[in-house]
Amino acid sequence: MYKLAIGVAAAMTIALTTAACSGSSNGTAPATTSTKPATANSTTTTSDPNNAISSLAAKAATANVKISYTSALGVSATIIQNGLGNSAVISGGTLLISNGETVVQCDGTTAAATCTDLGPTTPNDALTQVISTYASLSTLKQSDIGVSSVQAIAGRSASCVTFKAADYAAGLGGLSDSNKLTAAATVTVCIDDESGFALKVALTDRGQTVNEVLATQVGTPTPADFVPPSPPVPLPSTTTTTTTTAPAG
Repeated sequence: MYKLAIGVAAAMTIALTTAACSGSSNGTAPATTSTKPATANSTTTTSDPNNAISSLAAKAATANVKISYTSALGVSATIIQNGLGNSAVISGGTLLISNGETVVQCDGTTAAATCTDLGPTTPNDALTQVISTYASLSTLKQSDIGVSSVQAIAGRSASCVTFKAADYAAGLGGLSDSNKLTAAATVTVCIDDESGFALKVALTDRGQTVNEVLATQVGTPTPADFVPPSPPVPLPSTTTTTTTTAPAG
């Protein structure tokens, strides 16, 4: 059984259902450095996945990385981080950018896009949660013996761990459509050995992939990745009108 660190449960829900931001694959920018097609070849099995996975957690906070993902549900996304406080997510034609202080949302990635300043960056904003989804998976904790492996994904070496979907659901507080899964269902999480970011999150059952979020390209961001394509405008102000009614008589 694997116990998930605080916050990772929600992160894995996102990973297994939406592959970052909701939306279609249109508008997703590829990583700056093209790599080999994604492959997943198990080569090593050990008895202590905790050492292989959780030891990568510290790397994610300072990783300078740009990763493009696809999912079996047809959603794609690109997450970008420079390890210096700047981050961005592109999915479904929507761009979110943070300089560590404020979040800007754009409805496209070209100069024709409309960008809006959403205000201060917080732990609960959408951008922070999406980045945390793929960084926090490296904080998986093990309470019993499990199975680990090493896989090659998007030309990168990744440390993986596979555990029962029932254990995953217990740590998560539930799985979507979990009543349709059998006792043989498993969840596999693979973490990039270099960046500490998840490269794969896969749910399988009865030999079939229920959903899989898979990295297809891994590269290095450029300063332009963190610049809104058009000047941000502030959120429209909300005006509340109060009507006072004089007492009768």
